Amino acid sequence: MNQNSLLQQYFGFHSFRTGQEEAVGHILSGCDTLVIMPTGAGKSLIYQYAALVLRQRAKDRAAVTLVISPLIALMKDQVDSLQALGISATYINSTVSPAEQRQRSAAMLEGGYRLVYVAPERLRRSSFVEALKSVDIQLLVIDEAHCISSWGHDFRPDYRRIAGARKELGSPLTVALTATATTLVQDDIVQLLDMPEVKRVVTGFNRPNLSFEVLYASGAHAKQQELILLLQEQFGTKRDNTGVEACIIYAATRKEAEEVSSFVGRNLSIPCAYYHAGMAVEQRERIQNAFSTGSLAIVVATNAFGMGIDRQDVRLVVHYNLPGTLEAYYQEAGRAGRDGRPSRAVLLFSPQDRSLQNFFIRQNSITSGQLYQLFQRLESLPVEGSENSESSAGGRGRLCRVPELGRSMGWEPQKLRLALAHLEKAGILENAEFALFGGEEGALHLVLGDWHEESAKAGIRQVEEYNSHRKSQLEQMSHYAQADSCRRAILLSYFSDYSKAVELSADRCCDYCFRQGLREGLRRKGPAAGAEPEANLISRLSRSERAALIVLDSVRQLAENGIRVGRQRIAQMLSGSNSQKMTAGFRAQRYYGRLGVLTGKQIEGAINGLLQSGYLQHRNPENTDATIIALTRQGSEALELREAISLKAFDGVDGLPTQTTQASRGLPAGQTASAGKGSTTAETLRLLESGLSPEEVARERDLNVRTISSHIGSLIEQGRLDPDDYVSPEVRERVEKCLRQMKENGSDLSRLKPIKDTLSPSISYDEIKFVLGAWRRENGA
Repeated sequence: MNQNSLLQQYFGFHSFRTGQEEAVGHILSGCDTLVIMPTGAGKSLIYQYAALVLRQRAKDRAAVTLVISPLIALMKDQVDSLQALGISATYINSTVSPAEQRQRSAAMLEGGYRLVYVAPERLRRSSFVEALKSVDIQLLVIDEAHCISSWGHDFRPDYRRIAGARKELGSPLTVALTATATTLVQDDIVQLLDMPEVKRVVTGFNRPNLSFEVLYASGAHAKQQELILLLQEQFGTKRDNTGVEACIIYAATRKEAEEVSSFVGRNLSIPCAYYHAGMAVEQRERIQNAFSTGSLAIVVATNAFGMGIDRQDVRLVVHYNLPGTLEAYYQEAGRAGRDGRPSRAVLLFSPQDRSLQNFFIRQNSITSGQLYQLFQRLESLPVEGSENSESSAGGRGRLCRVPELGRSMGWEPQKLRLALAHLEKAGILENAEFALFGGEEGALHLVLGDWHEESAKAGIRQVEEYNSHRKSQLEQMSHYAQADSCRRAILLSYFSDYSKAVELSADRCCDYCFRQGLREGLRRKGPAAGAEPEANLISRLSRSERAALIVLDSVRQLAENGIRVGRQRIAQMLSGSNSQKMTAGFRAQRYYGRLGVLTGKQIEGAINGLLQSGYLQHRNPENTDATIIALTRQGSEALELREAISLKAFDGVDGLPTQTTQASRGLPAGQTASAGKGSTTAETLRLLESGLSPEEVARERDLNVRTISSHIGSLIEQGRLDPDDYVSPEVRERVEKCLRQMKENGSDLSRLKPIKDTLSPSISYDEIKFVLGAWRRENGA
């Protein structure tokens, strides 16, 4: 049977996908191979197909392909699929009884299976490694190979044992595969596995059918609302799982996974379940099977869910919290659209999520004192015999039940695994083997040596280096969430994928590019086209739209003045708050109290809307968890174009009185500025607020434009009009600087000509009138 017919017979394909044939060719030529291919690109087929061909070549030899896989769920799914294709395969792990394990091991020795899946932890058992020496291992497969590198996003200390076991087995032909590995991680994999002549197959990281989006959502309530909107858009009015495509929602903690699942269940008619490592094995298997077979459409899960899930029609992957690394994010997001159809990967971003990830990093950090504490705890364990043990450590060892030890020390499993690995590396812990005691594989049979302070400290320095790298990864993830540029480009650049852009099959590239596309039309219609004077652009805006620009410009000016603050401070400044936190620096700002007719909560809501729409962004200064509000490129363009921005938080602003807070105008309590009911100035105000430009008001009233300009100057001084609607920020700044200097010199500010003579000829008398009106109002002059 030729190779093409094998591909057709067993897998139903007439040809390979991109990269598959190249990788298979290297393997069948006897070359160790590293394969980096996106999720859903068909990595499993590479080694499964190679296993069939190599077995054919072996003829009468009992050749076996040994697959190291990190998750039980992943093994089961792969084995079930292979058996359904008529390929003999099995797995050996803790879900199988000891008697059945022995049977499967014996069948493996006799060549009864073409592929055998095991977890890396099994390589801790010397008896198992010894048994493997009697097996003709034609191919060693290391799936999820990034787990071997401490620079990756899912480092697992037990993966480090693979290199030693591989050497003991005579360095068989090896293929390592992963979907997410930076150049640094790839090099680390090759070095740790000692494969200097390795062939690398990197097909690129681009997923052209995925759209990448970040939605800003501050706090739990905002996230819940965004999530429900996403799900309603995805599932419409469906009331069951019939014909429904799938969605995975990733949460950072077990508690949040349960809470979000409950919330979705209460607010959406489609059944939803949660999944995390703290659930019983049977419960996890039930949920995984329901999702894989299509009887369950929505799963809210921690990162324990996803590996081995081969559901092709996942249309939406939502990250409810900020992941710790771009590798983890991209791998999980890549579970959407495995069938190649357009799908979405959406991150709900709240700046508080960064603090949670930093907490995880601190939780898993280890000090030399903690290492010694673990050593003492292990030393207190009684020396046990090994009647029921398959460990070779015999009676010299101690039995350590890992889950109980972690709970007693208050450590997370990852921290305990790292600490044990460092004790081993320091030579303090010897012969740590997973052993079967009463069917329990969550136990270590170990031999404890002497405490070596210097070796322990050397290990801690490596931990500190590891934690520093994790913080750097978090910085890159935060940058992605807050970036003012194409998100796809950020992802591809991170993985050093500089290939030329391919035509997208996604509905959109990312949220940033989508917004930029919408803005192209506005940009062409803007001032650059010369079609409409700036004054007309301003007059076209409603008061609520002008208020949105005020928020943006206040952020810009605060930054220019070196004041970097968050949402609440900006809202307090714009509302004219009398809080002690509104120092002289805030009160001196041009926009202090400008939106005094609104509450701080309304303004905060508007800031949230501008964040969500990409006009503003959160930033973390100096690598801290503190967050400030900053203007994006889109926000700068909105100011330049006087863009009409509609914000839900400003609904009803057009119907409010035009006055700002009394404090912001320097008026006594209870005194209200008035244009004078029925006055000619009041009529000008009415027409301006109806949307007419000053020139149009002059024509409507049959008055000189200068007269209307004088009205505007008076209305600005009374606080009834916003000077920034009539004067650019640059001109206003220059005129105000001139006014300050003239006042300091004792000059008369009641006449316009001396002021005009001091300024650039390009600044008109009208502009001086408008700025002077604002100056008098703000300074009580």
